[in-house]
Amino acid sequence: MDVIENSGDEVMEVSVSTSGSASSFSTTVPQGFLLSPGEVKTIYTYVTPFSSTNLGEYSLQIYASSESLTHNLMIKDCFDYSLVNLESEKHTCPGELESFNFEILNDGDYAETYDLSIDGNYPGQVTLSQGAVSISPGNSAMVEIYVEPTEDSLGNYEFSLVVDPNTGNSIKSSEVLLVVDPCYDFSISTDKDSVSICEHTQDTLSILVENQGSTSNVYNLDLEGPAWASLENNKLTVGPDSTSEVILHLSPD
Repeated sequence: MDVIENSGDEVMEVSVSTSGSASSFSTTVPQGFLLSPGEVKTIYTYVTPFSSTNLGEYSLQIYASSESLTHNLMIKDCFDYSLVNLESEKHTCPGELESFNFEILNDGDYAETYDLSIDGNYPGQVTLSQGAVSISPGNSAMVEIYVEPTEDSLGNYEFSLVVDPNTGNSIKSSEVLLVVDPCYDFSISTDKDSVSICEHTQDTLSILVENQGSTSNVYNLDLEGPAWASLENNKLTVGPDSTSEVILHLSPD
């Protein structure tokens, strides 16, 4: 509201017009009238930004005959929100279920419903805890992505949670990294490939089991061969990136 006063001694004819960056979505009424000496008139300017109007500062100049004044306007995002991933990177093993947590905070002035989807490169089966979430102003909600890599999924996988508000125009996404480690890789080797011994003698062979995975594992050992060959242990526990030895005893009759 702006006030115009005739401080002169004669009737004044007032013509109202506007300009400036906010004039395209502003309307001022009335646009013309007469004022008697000492009379005061209030004019009203209605500011209605379009849904496509960019956020930021705008100015509106109002001209009333030979006088003018300026209003500065700030158009904010009334449907603003924040999307935060609480774990940006995780390591898992093939076939094991893992999850990522996200928080959506409604920073706007109105309640909003957000549609949720997943985009990017991901292994195996990926599911969302929900397909959409409704949040009132100033509140937040948690969203989870569940990932279950297949048995042959190894390597790095980047994918995103995509949030699309029903009313607002700002689509946001947050990327996470899932590293599927070779948790269960291992190798077995011997210190020699052949043995030549006489009957009624004894010899040994060293067998090495190397755990090339990222987790500790237990290995069950079975021996196929003559009855006079035996293992000193049938089970080995080997830590990640470690090697354990088991002795093969050879004692022919």
